[in-house]
Amino acid sequence: MRLTLAGGGTGGHLFPGLALGEEVRRRHPDARLLLLCTDRDEAYEGTHEAGIECVAIPCIHYGSLARRVAALLPAFVRAMRCIGRFGPDAVVGLGGYGSVAPVLCAALRGIPSILLEQNVVPGRANRLLARFADEVDTQWEESVPRFGAGRRVQVTGNPVRGFIQRRERAECAEALGLDPALPTLLVMGGSQGASPLNTLTMAALPILATSGVRMQAVHLSGAADAERLRASYEQYGVPAKVFAFLADMPLAYGACDLALSRAGGTSIAELTALGIPAILVPYPHAMDNHQFHNASAVASRGAALVLEQGTLSAHRLAHHVAELLGDGDRLGEMRRQSLLAGVPRAAAIVADRIEALIAERNGKRKPWLSRLLARRREAKSV
Repeated sequence: MRLTLAGGGTGGHLFPGLALGEEVRRRHPDARLLLLCTDRDEAYEGTHEAGIECVAIPCIHYGSLARRVAALLPAFVRAMRCIGRFGPDAVVGLGGYGSVAPVLCAALRGIPSILLEQNVVPGRANRLLARFADEVDTQWEESVPRFGAGRRVQVTGNPVRGFIQRRERAECAEALGLDPALPTLLVMGGSQGASPLNTLTMAALPILATSGVRMQAVHLSGAADAERLRASYEQYGVPAKVFAFLADMPLAYGACDLALSRAGGTSIAELTALGIPAILVPYPHAMDNHQFHNASAVASRGAALVLEQGTLSAHRLAHHVAELLGDGDRLGEMRRQSLLAGVPRAAAIVADRIEALIAERNGKRKPWLSRLLARRREAKSV
C-alpha cells in the first residue's frame, strides 16, 4: 500500500491525515505514506516520527485568477513529479490550498482520490476539487447537499488520532495535579483563536469565583498569555493548570467535565469521540464563518451550547459555565448526545473507503474528463 496525503494550512487539516495514516499502517505494516504539504507549513515536524515522508510544494494563493494560475503551475509540476516517482495507490486530499495540485494530478493520472471535509461548510479547495475526486468523505450530514448533485459524498466522520481515547477521570486529574472531586473546565482556543478566548476567561474569573460553584480548570493558552492567565487564576482563587502547549491531550480531555472551545472541525471530532459536553465559541474570522455552522450542528444534536464572540460578555460566559458545571444531570445528557454525535471509528471507515476505491480501479478507471461529463449528465437528469 502506498498512500499520498495532500494538504496543509492548519493542524485541523493535518491531524485527520495522521489518524488515517495510523489506521493504514495498522492494516498494512509495510505501507509507505507520503505527505505533500505547502512550503509555508510549520506544523509537520511530527510527521517523521510518524514514519511519513514529507515533501513541500509551492503554495497556492487565493486572489485574482492570474495570481492563482501563476501559483498553481509550479505546484502542479512539483506534485506531478512527486506522485509519478512515489506511485501511490490513492491520494487523499486533507483540505486547504496544499491539496489542490496533488488531487488534480491524481485525476489526470487515473489514481483514485478521496477528499476529507472536516467542516459543515466545505472549504474552497474541496468545493473546487469535488468535481475531480472520486469521493468526498465528510464529518457532517449537513455537508452533503453543499457539494451539489452528482457528487459522491459519504458521511464517515472525521478521523481522530489513535491516542485520543477515553481514560479514567480520576487518573487524569491526579496526573495533572488536580482534585478529582472538583468539576473541571477545559479551555482551548486553537492556534488562531486562543487570545480572545483567554481574555474572556480572565474577565469571567472574578464572577466565577463568587458564583458559588466550586471548580478548577485546565487551560491551553498558547505561549503569549500563559503567565497572565496563571496570575489571574491564582488571584481569584480558582485552581488551574495553564499550559502554553500540552502534548498529552488525552489527559486534559479525560480530566474535564466541560470544554470551552473554538469550533474547528477536528476539535469537535475529538470532543464528540470522547463524549465531552462543550460551550463552543466559534472563531468569527474563519472562512465562510464555518466554525459557526460546525457549532450549530453540534448544538442541534444537544451536545453543546453556542455563544458567539461578538455578543459574548464576561458575565454571560461566567453564568453559562457556572450553570453547566453545577448541573450534573444536564451535563450527563449532553455527554450522551455528544457520544451519539461522535464517530470514533472514522479512520477505519475512511480506510475502508480507500480500499474499496482501489479495488474499483482495476481495469475500470476512466479519464477524469469522462467522469466529469458523466457526472454532469447524471446531475441534469436529477
